[in-house]
Amino acid sequence: MSFIIDPDKIKDFKIYIAYKLKKATGREYTPEDICVATCINRITHSPEIHLAEDEHFKYLFGNSFFENYKKEDLDDVEYIYGSAVFRRSQIKTLKNLEVISNSAIFENSQVESLGKLRLIGGRVNFEWSKVRDLGCLKFIGGSADFSYGKMRSLKNLSKIGGEANFYCSDIIDLGELKSIGGTVSFMNSRIVSLAKLESIGGGLNLCDSGVEDTGRLKAIGGVLDLSYSKLKSLGKIEVIEGNLELRNSVLTDLGDLKFVGGEIFLDDKQKRLFADKIHEEAGHIYFNNDSAYSLKHDEMEEFDVNN
Repeated sequence: MSFIIDPDKIKDFKIYIAYKLKKATGREYTPEDICVATCINRITHSPEIHLAEDEHFKYLFGNSFFENYKKEDLDDVEYIYGSAVFRRSQIKTLKNLEVISNSAIFENSQVESLGKLRLIGGRVNFEWSKVRDLGCLKFIGGSADFSYGKMRSLKNLSKIGGEANFYCSDIIDLGELKSIGGTVSFMNSRIVSLAKLESIGGGLNLCDSGVEDTGRLKAIGGVLDLSYSKLKSLGKIEVIEGNLELRNSVLTDLGDLKFVGGEIFLDDKQKRLFADKIHEEAGHIYFNNDSAYSLKHDEMEEFDVNN
């Protein structure tokens, strides 16, 4: 996300934004509260702000870096229109920051608390981070990498718009998470239940995971891989748009499954166990999809193509 303003118009822009903020919130804002990036990165051609602790801006317009910020509390910043990179900074709490409109990088940072942060519009990287509490965060617009992170719960987070990676994270509770837009991997994670998670837009990798309960999950938009997993039942899952990998799994119950868009891969024992639910075509094995659901699914695919 780029935000470039003609240098001659920056002063007027700050006055306008301060006026709009005061009108929208009822709180006092001045042009001095607004920072607009004037430094352009020669490689990415994106505007950058390198904030120091003696600068007290509330709204930052530009990709923001905090390696020069020497205090532990990010006291004043409320909104970042762009990405935020906390790597190599001394910041431990974001305090009053509520929105990062694009990506956020917490990888190898000192940040422990997200404060009032409620929205990250792009991807977020918590890999090897010290963040222990997502606090008020409810929405991540892009992908989320929690691998090797220290937090235990996703708490109020309800949606991840892109992919999600929980590899070797300390998370044991998905909290209020209901939707993940892309592919998800729980490989070597500590998650046991998918809890309130209802839909996954991409594939689901439970290979070498500890997941034993699919919770409220109903739809998977890609491949479901259960090889070397502990899952014994698909529970409430109704739709798997891609392949279903059951080899080297302990699954004995297909639960509420109604539709599999791709092939099913099984060992000989599983073929006998699910004999009444599968059929073979030209050497490939497929699920006996629910006829009513299959018709509805085909109609929806045709609608998506034509519209």
